Amino acid sequence: MSGSQIYYSRRRALETQTMQVQMKVKRVGYMIYEAISHYQERLSWWCWTSSLMMVGYILLFMFGSMLYHNNQQESRSRCVDNTFNQYMSFQKVVLTLKLHDHVSCVFNKRQLALHISILISSSE
Repeated sequence: MSGSQIYYSRRRALETQTMQVQMKVKRVGYMIYEAISHYQERLSWWCWTSSLMMVGYILLFMFGSMLYHNNQQESRSRCVDNTFNQYMSFQKVVLTLKLHDHVSCVFNKRQLALHISILISSSE
């Protein structure tokens, strides 16, 4: 056998296998279609209604979880913003106390630490 004859024989075999697979797929698809159409006639209206309700519940659950997740993200970002704002205001108070300590020499380090601990406990 020459090279072209081997090529054409393999090509024909592959085409035959492809057609056989296509026929099997069509046959299985037709059997599924027949089974569905046969049982569709027997199923009552409540089965279809309950199926639609289940799909609705699943969609509602997905939508609710999406809203909950977005709400959690917003509350986390608000918490981070509040913490950052409290930290910045705390830093301003500490800086003011330090400047006051250096300028007027009223506070010693122990009093400054006491004022800072009072500020920390009041900010929480």
